[in-house]
Amino acid sequence: MNSPYGRFFNLSRYLSESGHSVHLVLISYRKGETEQKIIGQLGLTSISANPNPLTAFIKINSILKTSRPDWVFGFSDTYYGILAEYFASKYQCKSLVDAYDNYEAYLPLLKPVHWLWRRSLSRANLVTCAGKSLQDLLRRYRKTMPTHILQMSADQDVFFPQAKAECRKLMHLPMDVKLIGYHGSISKSRDIDLFFSLAKKISAEKPDIRFVISGRKDKEISVPEAIIDKGYLPDSQVPLLLNSLDLLVVTNRESKFGKYSYPVKLYEAMACNIPVIASRTESTEWILRDYPQFLVPAGDEKKMELKIYQVLENHDIDYGDSPSWKEITGDLDKLIGEN
Repeated sequence: MNSPYGRFFNLSRYLSESGHSVHLVLISYRKGETEQKIIGQLGLTSISANPNPLTAFIKINSILKTSRPDWVFGFSDTYYGILAEYFASKYQCKSLVDAYDNYEAYLPLLKPVHWLWRRSLSRANLVTCAGKSLQDLLRRYRKTMPTHILQMSADQDVFFPQAKAECRKLMHLPMDVKLIGYHGSISKSRDIDLFFSLAKKISAEKPDIRFVISGRKDKEISVPEAIIDKGYLPDSQVPLLLNSLDLLVVTNRESKFGKYSYPVKLYEAMACNIPVIASRTESTEWILRDYPQFLVPAGDEKKMELKIYQVLENHDIDYGDSPSWKEITGDLDKLIGEN
């Protein structure tokens, strides 16, 4: 609530700036009172679902009953898409369901929730998603109705090139080395063991190359001593970390999650003009469609190692201009007007 960010916030923010009346409702899993604030033209309400999720449901219902919107959007998770379509039907308005991952992969055994999610996709007036493979997946439940791509982006107010030495100083990182980083969810499902193995091998052979990691770890994860572990960083430090790097590595598997995942960290690193290497999945292949030289077959440690050395030797890159959240919201605004 203090520093909202990401896809759902930026799309809501720029819709409000373009003249729409937008109210963003956030569900918190921490105990607390309902909070309200205004950022620019955007109204925000944070509601706690702890300890009783029914309380949040009742409060959302009350907000919609009072405001009677023309549209209800569901962002960020299966449950919100289901709720958006339910409330839109109840109050006879239009619904939009958005996805940036294959949400069914989060909890694969919750088949009743999957069924409700698919039903919400089939009934929604608009369905939007983060990329091509996800579009193909969601189309299965839309019959003749379209599914539209609204790609991910970096928040360009905070992700832009900065002086590497100054960023390393602020982040307490070594100066006179090549620094390879990983940022994001630290999980075996993301093939983090590949990054760990490369870090141990390369840092042992090349003392002038160091590895750094940040993000939320799964409980069973133990970060090797060869890697500088920065933990879970506050939002304000993420641009500093990325601008400290000579290379960002993004590992993943060609799984029910990986092939539909559109990691915003790739967009953020590219906005900072940092070289990237990514495991090749359907999603990263689409993100890096103009830069296929930065893709490595998923799980191929030897090719990843060779690619790391290649990119460190030839690290100059200009990604050019990428669509901003404001421009992407313009596409969303057009879709709303057409529906």
